[in-house]
Amino acid sequence: MIIGFGKGGKTLAVELAKRNEKVAVIERSDEMYGDTCINIGCIPTKTLVHQAKLAPVKASWEEKKAYYAQAIAEKEEVTSFLRQKNYHNLADNPHTLSRIGLSEEEAVRKGLNIKVNKLPVAAIPRVRTLGNTVGLFKVVVDVDTNQIVGCTLFGPESGEVINSVAMVMKTDQPYTFLRDFVFTHPGMSEALNDLMNF
Repeated sequence: MIIGFGKGGKTLAVELAKRNEKVAVIERSDEMYGDTCINIGCIPTKTLVHQAKLAPVKASWEEKKAYYAQAIAEKEEVTSFLRQKNYHNLADNPHTLSRIGLSEEEAVRKGLNIKVNKLPVAAIPRVRTLGNTVGLFKVVVDVDTNQIVGCTLFGPESGEVINSVAMVMKTDQPYTFLRDFVFTHPGMSEALNDLMNF
């Protein structure tokens, strides 16, 4: 897992993916795509320094004020362009990854008695209406307690669906709560009925 969608994070993610490693990049704010350098550090600073070098030395207060406003507008245009470019590198990828709790491997290492179920995203009716059938949903359940110990969702709208799983986990409900729940149809959340049906 890579925290931050800056230059280092993007570069590391690509390198790890080339090595067939599982990679997830997490960015906490939609105002920070591209990280500090693009949004509040290097790029804005260098843009303003460049604009200052172009500023006329002998100018009236009003001319300096206007030039300053122009320099700020130029900086905003540059950072906005780069932020949007970085945003679309994420948002235009239709595959989203959401995860809570333990992975199957982590649960095994902890010595838990588990059962695992997987559901191909292509089996979910809602994805047919979205036109995106690539992905996989996976749940890890403790056999002794019937509680979900982990869930990984890779597919459309997984960021919304994972909230239902999180609620069940945080309120110590058994996995059967989601298996038997009546969800809106057609919706991505109704996939939890099938995912929890061992």
